[in-house]
Amino acid sequence: MNAITIGNFTLQVELLTFFITIFAVSFMYKVIMKKSIGDWYFNAIIIYIIIYKGSYIIFQYDLFMKTPLSIVYFDGGWKGQIFAILGLALYMMRITNKKTHMLSIDIVPAYFLFITIYSMIQQAFASHYIAAFIQILILSAYIWIYMKVKLAHENQMFIFFILVQAILLSFFNGLSTTDILMLCLGVALFVLKTLKVEEQ
Repeated sequence: MNAITIGNFTLQVELLTFFITIFAVSFMYKVIMKKSIGDWYFNAIIIYIIIYKGSYIIFQYDLFMKTPLSIVYFDGGWKGQIFAILGLALYMMRITNKKTHMLSIDIVPAYFLFITIYSMIQQAFASHYIAAFIQILILSAYIWIYMKVKLAHENQMFIFFILVQAILLSFFNGLSTTDILMLCLGVALFVLKTLKVEEQ
């Protein structure tokens, strides 16, 4: 199912999943961390949307000039997603330049919540209920382990959960461009975190 139609209004499932995930992550983060998620989270979302949608102008310039409102319905495709992910990575580098602890305390937990909740909702919309249930188990396991070990074995947790997500996504419906890029962002965060630790 690629779209949901309500009356005369049609909404892309991917877009609906994205927006549900944004607010679900904010809520879950507050429950787990006992504090509201920082402004950096919503700034990151805005940066992603602006680059992803804005790249449509670059890649479909002629069509945009003919029908400017087409940007509401279209985006930059997989090329736009690559630019958006790169933009997020640069933003993460900037905000963690003087606040290295943000990677461990704020960004990493939010990333795992986002990718897991997004995948869970995506699988549910696709009627892959077993996969959605497994994502719930993964989410529960991550929350339980994080609450138990905190930062003691964070690197191991990071690698383990990225690998689990990659295997699960590829097993049920193959890795889409979005899935691959979200996993790549996780790898980029891990590398950035590692470099920051070495600098200290």
